[in-house]
Amino acid sequence: MQPFYQGKIDTFCAVYAVLNALQILHDISPRQGRELFNNVLLRASRDEERFLNILTRRTDYLDLVDQTLETARFRYPLKIQAPFGPGAPHGEVWDALLEYARPDRRRAGVFRFLRCVPQRPRPVTDHWTTTHRVDESGLHFFDSSLEPGGVYCLRGSELADTLAPHPREYFMIPPESVRLLSLP
Repeated sequence: MQPFYQGKIDTFCAVYAVLNALQILHDISPRQGRELFNNVLLRASRDEERFLNILTRRTDYLDLVDQTLETARFRYPLKIQAPFGPGAPHGEVWDALLEYARPDRRRAGVFRFLRCVPQRPRPVTDHWTTTHRVDESGLHFFDSSLEPGGVYCLRGSELADTLAPHPREYFMIPPESVRLLSLP
């Protein structure tokens, strides 16, 4: 038997990704994070159909990320960039994420990734996370999940531009999901 952790039964990793980025940029406290989290969920729950889509994973959560960032912007100064549209090459996306994995400069990237494995037609993981730091092993995440088999670091060589059969595990970052955050 394993204890529940964020992401095991809830669907709010997108909100947690923004909250974790705000920790990097503004050192927000758990109380401040909880206030923002509650505010965003309360606002989202006012549209029952939209909220049901959030709860049942029938969305890509991009609107929820943007709503969380806009709500946070009222209290915490943020420069928000969404530099990529669908189809941007993964190399450009990767370079931008590496550039924003700089907590020492109060920068962070928030993004969605899909984990794909051979013999499975659909991704086995669809998760939102936050950049943290880069070293020789790859891009490390400042992540909300405590899943034992979770992904907490990526290498650029593991990325692909499209979902297609591959002989090995690979990852895809939808370019339109990337939000690059810094102080104004």
